[in-house]
Amino acid sequence: MKYKILKGLDIAGLQVFDPVVRLCYGEEPAVQIKKISQFIVVPTLTFLLFLLFWDFAGPRHTTKSGEVPTPADRSRRSRRPARRTHSSRRHLRRRT
Repeated sequence: MKYKILKGLDIAGLQVFDPVVRLCYGEEPAVQIKKISQFIVVPTLTFLLFLLFWDFAGPRHTTKSGEVPTPADRSRRSRRPARRTHSSRRHLRRRT
């Protein structure tokens, strides 16, 4: 079963989760924990630090166009319904 899961992860391009599967099956726990921390924990923490920096620096940095939006601004904006656009391309057709 372990090898089917590993093969599925490999095919899906999710080899980053190989150490988790191997750790669940008890294969070299020290090595797997090191790989998990190296390939999952460190990138996740780095991304969270980036978001914290963005949230801190965004309102304090102004450009000619205005303030840099914070992550909270971006998430609020993405929840709004999209503006209506022309559903057809009739306006692009030539009139004859």
